[in-house]
Amino acid sequence: MDDLKRLLKQSVIEYALVSNCLDQIQKNLTGLEPEELVKSVEEMHQLQEQAKRTDRLVEEALARVKPGEASSGLLHRRSEMMAQILEKNRLIFDQTSGILAAKAAEMGDLRQGQTAMSGYRSKTENAGRIFRNSF
Repeated sequence: MDDLKRLLKQSVIEYALVSNCLDQIQKNLTGLEPEELVKSVEEMHQLQEQAKRTDRLVEEALARVKPGEASSGLLHRRSEMMAQILEKNRLIFDQTSGILAAKAAEMGDLRQGQTAMSGYRSKTENAGRIFRNSF
């Protein structure tokens, strides 16, 4: 029982760290600081892997205790943290989808401008000819 309680506390802490990391990612999305964003994403992946390992241990410990003996307060807090992380993931997904759509539109505009400029030909091809012929 004490082992389960310790694991649940550890799980809640790890999910809180993942949640904080998602906050950092969301902040960097709006600031568009690529280096910080990459760093935060890598950190989040490491934290998620650790949380996954702890979750396996929690599942094993839950299987060893009788129903009702589990610390329901910690289980509830852990579930709340998971729901919070899920919501943050959805918000970040929506933000990144919007950013990608805006970047795709910018790329389309740039391609259209490049195509327009490639068709442009100067009517003054012989500019400077008068000066060259005079000397």
